[in-house]
Amino acid sequence: MKRKTLIKKWNSPNESSTATFQTQLCNYLNATRGFHIKPINLLNTRSTEMSLYIVSQLLIKQNDIVLVGNISNYSANMIFQQAGAKMKTIPVDKDGLDIEYIKKHFVKRSIRCVYICAHRDYPTTVKLSPERRLALLQLAATYEFAIIEDDYDYDFQFDGAAMLPMASSDSNGMVIYLGKLGQSLFPSFQTGFVVAPENLISEAKNYLQLLDRQGDLIQEQMLSELISEGEIYRLMKKNIVIYKERLNCLSKHLTEHFSGIAKWSIPSGGLAIWIDFKFKISLVELASAAEKNDLFLPKTILYQDKNMCAIRFGFGHLNTEEIEIVIKKLKIAYNKVSV
Repeated sequence: MKRKTLIKKWNSPNESSTATFQTQLCNYLNATRGFHIKPINLLNTRSTEMSLYIVSQLLIKQNDIVLVGNISNYSANMIFQQAGAKMKTIPVDKDGLDIEYIKKHFVKRSIRCVYICAHRDYPTTVKLSPERRLALLQLAATYEFAIIEDDYDYDFQFDGAAMLPMASSDSNGMVIYLGKLGQSLFPSFQTGFVVAPENLISEAKNYLQLLDRQGDLIQEQMLSELISEGEIYRLMKKNIVIYKERLNCLSKHLTEHFSGIAKWSIPSGGLAIWIDFKFKISLVELASAAEKNDLFLPKTILYQDKNMCAIRFGFGHLNTEEIEIVIKKLKIAYNKVSV
């Protein structure tokens, strides 16, 4: 922030300053996600939620049908409802969203868009299989609907190479790709972005001017330099080692305290794990019991209906000592409500 070259740019902002950041971001995405995009295909925003809000306002009219997973992202659901969408849920299994279900229950031109987290489903962390990715892309072209691909944690891949986004193999311009940059930095330096066909991005930029005319020039210039110098990439590699260590620690303590009580699978990446309790308990009571022991479980991570009793456990913000403490407190709370 003390670099004289940056301070000069802040004192006399112009369009070329923003263009520099978008060029650097394009280069980064092309290198890491297999894209072949230019700045005209890119919009940067304050967050993924802002990106989705802008896209939904442009794409969705009152009573348009939007398909989401039968358990989906709470924030996304609220944004679609606010846009006036009529939401329909699709089953999610071990291979991700059930594409055959869409073929059986919907007809051509009846769907406006499908919201999907192909890389790691939110909240279950299940990956959409390559066969279903291809089937969904083909179905989008046939049924003429858009795909909103929310790739909220692409950068956090621990085992093997990450599967490239659906948007990188979309030849028909049917996929609108949402992502985040800078998740390893301070929260205030995180930025959202949209990758989409030029005509949609052009309209989205006009809409963004209404919501956020000022933008954040300081953040953009700093991220530009971090990308161009390779600092973002190096930091990501370093942090992945730390996050994998935390995941292994979480797995060890879950096995110690919840073996036989709950089931979970270790994801190949991401900063959360899906814990499915074998015996039905009240998750509201679990959260209440945990709170009495200084452990806060937000309602947005609790998923319960007649067939499901699970929580999405985020571990990225906890170090190994804290993970051990949290799991022990969770077990104490569980014992109180399972009696």
